[in-house]
Amino acid sequence: MDDQPKSNPKSGDKIYLGLCRVLISIGLAVATFVVMMLWVWHNNGLSFDTPRYYTSMQGRKIRYELDQHYQQYNVYPEKLTRDFLERNNPESSWPDDDQLLPVPDIHWQRPWVYRVTDQGYDLYSLGADGRPGGTDADADVYGDERDQVGFVYFFTRLVSPGLWFWASCISCFVAFVPGLKFGAKRDTIGRQTAWAIKVVIIIVMSVVIGVIMAGIHILNGH
Repeated sequence: MDDQPKSNPKSGDKIYLGLCRVLISIGLAVATFVVMMLWVWHNNGLSFDTPRYYTSMQGRKIRYELDQHYQQYNVYPEKLTRDFLERNNPESSWPDDDQLLPVPDIHWQRPWVYRVTDQGYDLYSLGADGRPGGTDADADVYGDERDQVGFVYFFTRLVSPGLWFWASCISCFVAFVPGLKFGAKRDTIGRQTAWAIKVVIIIVMSVVIGVIMAGIHILNGH
């Protein structure tokens, strides 16, 4: 019994399948990019806002000293003065005449707002504008989980060109590999050849991304 000839797909079907694959690749790239940005924002978003980051780190250290003081004396200090921090941290030193002044925040050099309450204490810096409240760069800094910046502010104002670049490379790489099926004709190149091309591209892209990441880390001093 003679084999019946295989029917070739119509040109319209080829265009439809090709368009579907292109749209899938674009969707994979966008989804990968957004997920990566969300991951960086959730884990390290605050570190991209240098003034707020270092002020927040200072606030965490002050909170630690206040809690240690409470554990030892069962009471919080009435005032947050420089001599209090100097007693607990010899590396924090000010001139003798300034010992009783309020502790300034590390970036804007304005006093930390500190007051004892029935529930414990309030401690925060007034942010870039020096006024209570505010959003994004002007938001008060507390030295705890409240200091995380908003995703929109992070994405539109804080994302560095280096992060944009390598995130875009990885996103395009994720989208490009599945798209090889669209460009590879199985009737002209074999299955093994198609997979060999994919492996080579994966290796090359991995090396390129590794070199880019190494350069970014070196430039940042890591």
